[in-house]
Amino acid sequence: MNVNTIINLKVISCLEPFQRLNTRAPLFQIKQYRYLPEWFCRFWDGSSRDSDFGRVNDLYASAIRNKTQPNMVLHLRMSVRGLESLKKTYETDTTTVARIETLVEHIRHEVGEDEV
Repeated sequence: MNVNTIINLKVISCLEPFQRLNTRAPLFQIKQYRYLPEWFCRFWDGSSRDSDFGRVNDLYASAIRNKTQPNMVLHLRMSVRGLESLKKTYETDTTTVARIETLVEHIRHEVGEDEV
């Protein structure tokens, strides 16, 4: 198991509504665009909602494959809170919200409804 998986799940769990997630590096970061417009920073970083969601999806696929590792289910469960925040961040993008909802449903199915 890769320790980056746990770290990235912890980062996602810290997301608040309207915060953006940068997934370009091996360790995810919560981005705060202060001086430059967000669209410019995302363009400069080479990121998009599709590419970022793809990396988030890959993270969860890896975590679910390793859900028998110590505390992995706990980290999966805690990260759902951050995914719910991402839904609020992208509330005007129905496709992104649907993708996040589908991911949350998949997590709940994999770790058990009572655990999320």
